[in-house]
Amino acid sequence: MKDEQIYKSDEYLISALKQRDRNAFKFLYKNYTGPIKHFVKTNGGQDVDAEEIELNVIVLLYEKIASGNFVLNEGTKLSTYMFAVGKNINF
Repeated sequence: MKDEQIYKSDEYLISALKQRDRNAFKFLYKNYTGPIKHFVKTNGGQDVDAEEIELNVIVLLYEKIASGNFVLNEGTKLSTYMFAVGKNINF
């Protein structure tokens, strides 16, 4: 897939999100939110709950990136960061 080549690393994806690349948001939603949905549903949530949390995670992530306050610690994957945020929102 072409998008997978463009966003070959978290750094490229974060840079694209910062530039409001619509395809980057689609890629992020398609490829990074599955574990959040699985977690929500495993813990008694419905599809609608999972979708709301997924979208909230993406909005929060974008706000942090856009503000310049987003730092991904060395060795931490963006997917791990997003899962942690989603888990915190769920509880």
